[in-house]
Amino acid sequence: MAGVVGRVQLRRNLQTLLKLEQAEALQAAQETALNAAIEGLATARVVIATTESSLSPGKMNRIYTGRMYTSLDATVTGTRRIHINVGWLKDKEDYFTVQDQGGKTHWGADVTPMHALAAAKIRMREVLAEGNIK
Repeated sequence: MAGVVGRVQLRRNLQTLLKLEQAEALQAAQETALNAAIEGLATARVVIATTESSLSPGKMNRIYTGRMYTSLDATVTGTRRIHINVGWLKDKEDYFTVQDQGGKTHWGADVTPMHALAAAKIRMREVLAEGNIK
């Protein structure tokens, strides 16, 4: 009977250890996701601040009122499956998308894309890869 009791205790110990390791891994994943969101947000802002305007020749950024720049936001949600979003999540105007992806203004002028959100996505994937997260 002693062997059975010992195995039961061993199993409980292993289950406790497994739960601790899972909690630590989840905590590390959440921290990495948060870092990825912060880096993605910073990257998008750098792109906005350093991409030459296609509407004002010689202007070395896409900042006019600052609204597109300051409206960028990031969220990290979920517990087991973590979701990271960077973009204009709460405050968005149509021209933000036109500036980012290219297109025409409401008066018909061509806008060269700046690809701020694509750059943010690339940077977030790099940070996640550095943390061994897919």
